[in-house]
Amino acid sequence: MFPMVVFETVHFLRPHAMNELWRTYPGMNDPWVQKAPMVSGETKALLQRHHSLENMLAYSDPAYWDMLIFHPQGPQLIGLSEDDRQTLIREFWRYNLWHNLPSFLGSRVTVFFTAALAEGGFPALDYAPVVLPRTKAVSKYRHFGLTGLEGFLASLLRASHAVRWLLWAPWLGLALLYVGARRSLSRRDAALALLVWPMIAQLGAIALFSSAGEYRYLLPFFVLPLALMPALALTNSRHAPEPREAPKYP
Repeated sequence: MFPMVVFETVHFLRPHAMNELWRTYPGMNDPWVQKAPMVSGETKALLQRHHSLENMLAYSDPAYWDMLIFHPQGPQLIGLSEDDRQTLIREFWRYNLWHNLPSFLGSRVTVFFTAALAEGGFPALDYAPVVLPRTKAVSKYRHFGLTGLEGFLASLLRASHAVRWLLWAPWLGLALLYVGARRSLSRRDAALALLVWPMIAQLGAIALFSSAGEYRYLLPFFVLPLALMPALALTNSRHAPEPREAPKYP
């Protein structure tokens, strides 16, 4: 809960060209409008005790919470106390979400499709020498010297990466998941439901709570056809009508 809440709350603090951080409503006390803050005062005060709002906005990203948490010059909001975290979550559900619902829904779409279309950051092919020393393992980079094969695989990766929105996207898995859900209900197939509905719950949780557009979150749905295609084929065979016997004539 906390990663999603802190990620979205900082986004709610972004200044707007119209009305800054205020939502305007027609009102009786003012001849023109009544003003209500888009983010509660308690939320702003809590965050400002930890770091300046300018710094938070400078290190916010539409699809990733990482800079708000890990960057050494950023706000490092992971350091909020447990009480402050609970207050932030409470204010989110009490006030902030309902004053920024379109922004929240748009953010959920942005994060989900950043992951689904594999638009997130990927390490370089020569990143291994950076990682291996950190593992403190006895490893040697390019031990076998397969430079020709490495070059071929690199070119293959570059070619597939250019159309990753199609080749790497989990569209087939999501389509089969929809078919499986409908079939499990219409045919009351418990075995198929046991495979399908936990994955639907996981998909909903990713869409609602994810705070980073990481492709790896949706990778299970990319490989899901390996399980769903045989499962759907088995349900077809189980529910196929039995062949009728030809009439016997004397």
